[in-house]
Amino acid sequence: MSTHTLTDDLPWEDGSTFDADEVVASAPQDGRTTYTEICRKCGGSGRVRIGYQYPRLETCFACKGAGKFERKTSPEARAKAKASTAARKERAKADNLEGFKAEHPAVFAWLEESAPTFEFAASLLEGVRKFGSLTPGQLAAAEKAITRRNEARAARAAREAAAPVVDIDRIARAFDAAQTSGIKRPKLALGDFRFSLAPATGVNAGALYVKTGDLYLGKIAGGKFTRSRDCSDAQQADILAACADPFAAAVAHGKRTGQCSCCGRELTNAESIALGIGPICRGHWGL
Repeated sequence: MSTHTLTDDLPWEDGSTFDADEVVASAPQDGRTTYTEICRKCGGSGRVRIGYQYPRLETCFACKGAGKFERKTSPEARAKAKASTAARKERAKADNLEGFKAEHPAVFAWLEESAPTFEFAASLLEGVRKFGSLTPGQLAAAEKAITRRNEARAARAAREAAAPVVDIDRIARAFDAAQTSGIKRPKLALGDFRFSLAPATGVNAGALYVKTGDLYLGKIAGGKFTRSRDCSDAQQADILAACADPFAAAVAHGKRTGQCSCCGRELTNAESIALGIGPICRGHWGL
């Protein structure tokens, strides 16, 4: 069998695949087979290069300068044992999750739901996976988060139930006309508000978002306006009025700001200034 010196400086790891030249089996006098494996860290030399700017040779910390390892089991047997240990640990983690789920179903459901987007929940779920439980403080924090979530959901449901019916036919037709005219991301400024279409692939597809500046005020969907907590009663009333007559709101916006409510450009010619809206935009939006 040939002698082989490795040049690979990757760290040695049990369970990796070895070439035939890297492992030498020998039969000592006691009759037990041993396996001599070359250290991959130093390539069998017993020394490794340390540092980049001023490199120097030092004793290999992996093999302690021996350049090789004497094993009582073959690489294949150790790889099999390592895989078996890893599988056993994974089964233990799965059992931890199932046990915690049976004892704390509500907390477990919240952890699974929240972990993908909430780092704190993800860390708690990993703790359950490793140890099968949470500390009393962690459990209390999770239960508090569940209470806050439930309260928020109840408040949102109440706002949606109390949401006023909106006459959206005219503003919906305006957005349909804008898209038909080739406007990919139509936005309409009416008074202090900006109306825009929700993403077609999102959970609110088909809805209209309403903002003032960067502040989200609510959405129009299913014939109702569901306002956010930041939307005042006065703002809600103005939004409903703008939806009922978007052309009048667009004209008022243009005359007050000197900008077209559809494209945001300055109104410069006499016709645009008189109308309070650009005639081309008016045609695109069907206003």
